Amino acid sequence: MKRTAILFYTLLPLLLLIGSGQALARKQWTEKQAWKWQEEVGVIKGFNEPNPAYPSMTRVDVLCKAHEVGLNSVRFWVRGRTSDDQIRYIQQMIDDADQFGMTVSPVISCVADNYWRNRGKQPMQEYEATVRKVIRAFAKEKRIVFWDLWNEPRYEDKAETYEQMDILEQMVQWCRDENPIQPLTSSIIWATIKRNSKSLKRMAEVESMMDIHNFHYYNCALNFSKNINDMMDYLQEIGSRPMVATECLTRTNGSGIARTFAAFSKYKVNFYIWGLYINDCNWEARWGTEHLRPLRSDVPQYPL
Repeated sequence: MKRTAILFYTLLPLLLLIGSGQALARKQWTEKQAWKWQEEVGVIKGFNEPNPAYPSMTRVDVLCKAHEVGLNSVRFWVRGRTSDDQIRYIQQMIDDADQFGMTVSPVISCVADNYWRNRGKQPMQEYEATVRKVIRAFAKEKRIVFWDLWNEPRYEDKAETYEQMDILEQMVQWCRDENPIQPLTSSIIWATIKRNSKSLKRMAEVESMMDIHNFHYYNCALNFSKNINDMMDYLQEIGSRPMVATECLTRTNGSGIARTFAAFSKYKVNFYIWGLYINDCNWEARWGTEHLRPLRSDVPQYPL
């Protein structure tokens, strides 16, 4: 009887945790698990942000056009002031994309955008609660192909880079605690690799925590594709995992479909192009030029 009582009280915290509905934290996927995911989802051929091409165009119209040209996924920034708003936005995007058999890839922005913009005015615990609640709401949602935790953190040898890496490392653990079935990733590597960069070691440490690799590259036509090959070789040095280029395809510098996809095919890279229509950024004008203007005010941006 005494042994039974000891065993009961030893297991009681675990029983209470399971009874409360809180998921047990998972570990980082092994490389074998990551490649199994790749086999199950197939090649991801996606695009970023379903912006309309003209005022009366709906988000469903945009997704329909993307589906018609052979794309099967959409990456988007999560909108919403509260966690409930963000959950609602993600669900709307899932439902719209599902009409065409497309998956979604949400970019969690409440920490990367709001915290960094406000520089700590809101307690980190509140951001943590938001991230956990959002992940928990969709932890078993198969139509989310992966979670993108931070879009393009800084890469220069500056204090902000290390601070962002520390926050991102915490975010990985928050998400793992909710035991999601989807892989976790972040576009940490998004500029030409500089092997002598002091911050690269810290960035590689955090990159090595991800379930799959995620990078951005718009210059596949430059330097005879050497730079993009160097980047992908570097990622494979960190870990032999599936790779997703969550932003790519710059038509203004010659890195169009032929050169970009030729570079990706060598490494079987999944991709999300930027710009579905000719009036999207990076078609006729480079970012940051005087020819590039914000979207017209009469074009709907799909607010909550």
